[in-house]
Amino acid sequence: MGRNSLENFKSYLENIEYPKFKTSWGISGSIKGHNAFYKFDISPICKFKKGIGKLLSPTSRADKIVFENDKNWLILDIEEIRNYCGKKNVVSIDDLISNLEWNIVLPK
Repeated sequence: MGRNSLENFKSYLENIEYPKFKTSWGISGSIKGHNAFYKFDISPICKFKKGIGKLLSPTSRADKIVFENDKNWLILDIEEIRNYCGKKNVVSIDDLISNLEWNIVLPK
């Protein structure tokens, strides 16, 4: 996610906070219309040998990870991803959407 993407994503949040030091999450807050407060991994998509994607650190302190396409923001629960993936190194976003329970799609 570039700088413009962060600006656009944060418009869906309330009670915004930013980390005070370098960490695995880039913004925290409550999704408008939801009560819970989350730390969001808003790291950019990267190129890997097997394609493009995001690297999820096992020590990440983020609660949710954010993906973006032309029409939507997709927010997934990091702990649920870890439990689902087990020892898998690579999973597709479609596989995660189909098999995880905690998904939020925010139309742009």
